[in-house]
Amino acid sequence: MACEEGLGDEGLPLRQQDMSHLRRGDHRDGKGEGERGRNMELALAFALEIEGMEGITFLSAGTDGTDGPTDAAGAIVDGHTITKAKSLGINGEEYLNNNDSYNFFEK
Repeated sequence: MACEEGLGDEGLPLRQQDMSHLRRGDHRDGKGEGERGRNMELALAFALEIEGMEGITFLSAGTDGTDGPTDAAGAIVDGHTITKAKSLGINGEEYLNNNDSYNFFEK
């Protein structure tokens, strides 16, 4: 996904080491009490990393049309996802820590 100096020709300030923890898909311990799927959890983690950045959109979806035990197939995020959530009083980090990405995106 990321190269050593940035993404694509844009030279964005994302280095490979910055995003390596997102590549495992389901990077959290799964001990929270929320609803989630790997794709939604990855998208929420990515949204937190790119908050406020322009020109980045990320889609993580299951090719079979489902994401874990939910009725969603995944999620799409951009640099404005977390900013918008904060304006609505929604804390993305809390949802991620509780493994509740499904309900974050449902709001």
